[in-house]
Amino acid sequence: MKRTIFCAVFTLALAVPGAALAADAGSLYKSRCQPCHGPEAQGTAIAPGLADNQFVREASNEEIARTITEGRQGADRKYPQQFPTGMPPQKLSEDEVNQLVDYLKGLQGQ
Repeated sequence: MKRTIFCAVFTLALAVPGAALAADAGSLYKSRCQPCHGPEAQGTAIAPGLADNQFVREASNEEIARTITEGRQGADRKYPQQFPTGMPPQKLSEDEVNQLVDYLKGLQGQ
């Protein structure tokens, strides 16, 4: 009985940080990405949608992380005619960037 209780508590302890990370990633998206990419990541007049996005689907985690941290300006812009302002670089910790990458990959509806 004690072992069963210990296993249940231990499993719950492992699950809660994962849920907290998901909430953190959602909060990060909301504060850093949503103003331009929209609340459902469907895009806005100033930035493309990130949900079901070919680049996010096909790019490596490192490529997406680089886009987040370095932005897309000048010739690096992906859609210069449609979104003329470009993406500013984001100052985030490595952990925050990794959380955002995982969050964006999770929006791909595959």
